[in-house]
Amino acid sequence: MRYDRDGLAPSVAAAVLLETALDAETDPLFDYVDPDALDAIVDGSEAAVTVTFDVEAATVTVHADSRVFVRV
Repeated sequence: MRYDRDGLAPSVAAAVLLETALDAETDPLFDYVDPDALDAIVDGSEAAVTVTFDVEAATVTVHADSRVFVRV
C-alpha cells in the first residue's frame, strides 16, 4: 500500500493495511506506536528513512518513499 503526502497519512495507511492483512479489527495503532511521530518521521523525509514496528502477529514497515508493508 502507498500513502499520499497530500492525503492519506502514513499512520492511516498502516492502520488500514493492518486490518486487511490480519483480516480483523486490531487494537488502535497508538497502542503500538505514536501515529503523529510516525507521520513526522517518514512523511516529507527526503532521506531513505524506514520505520518498522510490531503489531500483534504482524510486522509493519513504513518507508519515506510512501510504501507501507505488513508481514504476517
